[in-house]
Amino acid sequence: MSGRRAAAALAAVLGLALLAGCAAAPPTPAIDARLSSELSSAVVAVATRASTGDYAGALVLLGDLEARVESAAAQDQITAARLVTLDASLARTRTDLEALALAAATPTVAPSAPVLPDPATVEEPAAPTDTETDNSGNGNENENEKDKGKDKDKEKKDK
Repeated sequence: MSGRRAAAALAAVLGLALLAGCAAAPPTPAIDARLSSELSSAVVAVATRASTGDYAGALVLLGDLEARVESAAAQDQITAARLVTLDASLARTRTDLEALALAAATPTVAPSAPVLPDPATVEEPAAPTDTETDNSGNGNENENEKDKGKDKDKEKKDK
């Protein structure tokens, strides 16, 4: 999913979650209608900013929205149950926006083709000389030297 599609999906989810939280009308209102409208407008602003790819700006607006929700809760304009729902939605949105911001800030490096040497400038290795390829013999250059030592030991015994 592209960054813009992800941002649009995030914006839609955020908008629906917060609007549902703000617009619900239980017998005792969980949130004031005026406050609900204010928060809904803030949600739209966050979603709009995120859909343009301005995740840092969306995070700033989300911080403002979070502060407004906390302020309203402190003034008993939002019930405790509604606050839990809103805080959970805001936290999920923050996590998603931070991930999108990180992904957008991380440069993607396209793999480059390997650089091959120019065949015209590559020198061929020198051909081996006869002495380098002479593999005659059994590989034991000191074989005769071993036998000489045995002869000396035998001479010592004979004396």
